Amino acid sequence: MKQLCIFVLPVILGSTSKAEWGPVGVYSSYYQTPSTFSTGNTSLNYSGSPTSGYGAGLVGIYPLGSSVSLELRALYVNEGMNGSISGTYNGQTLTASSVQTAPFFEFPILFDFNLGSKFAIHGGGFYSLATGNISTNINETYAGSNISSNGSSSNTVNDYGVIGGLEFKTEISQTTDLFISVDYLYGLANQEAGQSNFTANYSRAIQGIVGFLFRP
Repeated sequence: MKQLCIFVLPVILGSTSKAEWGPVGVYSSYYQTPSTFSTGNTSLNYSGSPTSGYGAGLVGIYPLGSSVSLELRALYVNEGMNGSISGTYNGQTLTASSVQTAPFFEFPILFDFNLGSKFAIHGGGFYSLATGNISTNINETYAGSNISSNGSSSNTVNDYGVIGGLEFKTEISQTTDLFISVDYLYGLANQEAGQSNFTANYSRAIQGIVGFLFRP
């Protein structure tokens, strides 16, 4: 590790004169893969649907050569998490729909591979730090009765995974570029970790990022 740092850090630091960084806005279409809860005479199936979320943050791009760059992002995204539940609870039929929002600090690390002067493909990993509270609205039908409820709970399950996508960058002034990126995030952390009687489920998201990058 020490030898790697000795090699990589001078490359990054030496590229800062050509680095670009700036603010961006984020649109996220997020969902979680299906899971089930089963115990005794209760069996419930959960399925998520893509839901819009929004955020903002910073992007920095540091050239490592003529065709490869290191891209660092620090984002805050309030993810939407809509879903449906169906099955039996204590032997009675239950159906429900849920609308949730959950905030995350997201930190992708990417390597960009240039496709000419304006386009690049990139890939890497991300870590999402759960923060704040999950806001939940549930409408359910159970044993012939309709019930609605609202509430919140601590957002405690962090996430990590791989990310890949395509970006577009074009100069709009001598010191400013317009930056657009479309990415797919594939979560690898079980979002039901620590919950007994649940099968594992994982996050998936398509993100769009638009912003401006500034050069020294």
